[in-house]
Amino acid sequence: MSSTASQALLKRFANRLNRALDTLGAPALPLDRARFLGNAIEHDAGNVSAMLGSFLMPEWDIFLKICDVTNQQPGYFLNDSITQYPPETRLVKPLGTGENIVIRIPTQYSKEPFTAPDNVWSYVVAKHPMGFGVLPGDYVINCAPAEGTISAIQNRLYLMWCANKFEILKCVDVHPGRSTFTSMSTSKAPGISKILPLDADGQRLKPHYMKEAGIEHLGVIMMTTRSAQLMAHL
Repeated sequence: MSSTASQALLKRFANRLNRALDTLGAPALPLDRARFLGNAIEHDAGNVSAMLGSFLMPEWDIFLKICDVTNQQPGYFLNDSITQYPPETRLVKPLGTGENIVIRIPTQYSKEPFTAPDNVWSYVVAKHPMGFGVLPGDYVINCAPAEGTISAIQNRLYLMWCANKFEILKCVDVHPGRSTFTSMSTSKAPGISKILPLDADGQRLKPHYMKEAGIEHLGVIMMTTRSAQLMAHL
């Protein structure tokens, strides 16, 4: 992205950025507004002022910071029609170190329960075979509700961070008051089962139990991606 972008795109980006900043309660005066956003994204206020004035498009890394600060998906700023974007595309953040990435959800999966626009999407790069076909170097992309706890859905795969390691679990059973998750056996460790209690509605995992069990992250896996370089060496 740069100053060579079309006038239509420059105006669209600036208008929607200003609208998003209004929602955040940013100052109305142009210079104060530029400083407000510049401080938030750690970027020069002069360049930010040019973005807000329809004169400049941000570089990609700055653009992703703007998406993060404003809590908007990239298509909100770029697409001709805002309503065409949210159901299919997500900003995905690393669990740990790494770059933000952007993915577009295939249409047949865009209506699933976990694809609500306010869900938090994240990924981890597998460092070892994790079972269920996941190999070292694969990107495991998962999501979880922005607030509250995650639902237990039978036959879905979940990414868990517990005891300083990532693990993939499959929800194999859901009964009133409890759900059962299992991991796949590997050459280094046998598969294990975890019984996780559900809350009163019988769908979501109990928050206090997850905390007591040391589960710091649990997200439903939406997809995995594999680089062409890795595929060439299989």
